[in-house]
Amino acid sequence: MPLDPAAPGVPRSQRRTRRRKEARYGELMRAALAEFVERGFTASRAEDVAERAGVSKGTLYLYFRSKEDLFKAVVCENLALLRVNEAEPSEEFKGGDAERLRAVVGEWWKRGAREPAFGVLKIIAGETRTFPALAELWAAQVVAPLREVLGKAILRGIASGEFRRLPLDDVLYSLIAPLLFIAMNQQSLAAFSMTGEAFDVDRYISTQLELLLAGLKRTADAATRP
Repeated sequence: MPLDPAAPGVPRSQRRTRRRKEARYGELMRAALAEFVERGFTASRAEDVAERAGVSKGTLYLYFRSKEDLFKAVVCENLALLRVNEAEPSEEFKGGDAERLRAVVGEWWKRGAREPAFGVLKIIAGETRTFPALAELWAAQVVAPLREVLGKAILRGIASGEFRRLPLDDVLYSLIAPLLFIAMNQQSLAAFSMTGEAFDVDRYISTQLELLLAGLKRTADAATRP
């Protein structure tokens, strides 16, 4: 079993080397994400990723055997960050099912607007035909946890009578759609605006939450329908 580089018995020089190696890997991954988001897989070049990371092309190939291996690593690592948080609001949460859903979905969308990792959504949208396995990764890394966490919250609201009975999968697609729009706007459409003003992400998220919850809530009129 290899020694832990942080253990007292490991030479300081070896610990520094290990830390630098890990830091360089992170720099390469961030540079590759930016390159693939900006140019797509085909137009991106390994030397351009290396230049963004401040290393030589040869150094990049010490970590990844090919551009395709680098691409797959970037997608896998960043897809994991797209997961909706599994931790739901505390049981002491005072609001109803709608407010609980607002808290979870609002935080997920805001995280998506802040984290560069969500740029991988643009990669998936543009490269699934070239890499069909991306669809399976998307389903496993994002859709399955979404059904687990948010699907449970929606079904609970339906059972309590607070939400209308709507097809669960369609509601979940509606929860993913704003994240896709935010990613596309930030990565591709930022130069365009319907109003001439800068796109206000926080306001957009707030508006989408209001529309979503208004559509889910069971009204008195709906309650009297057969």
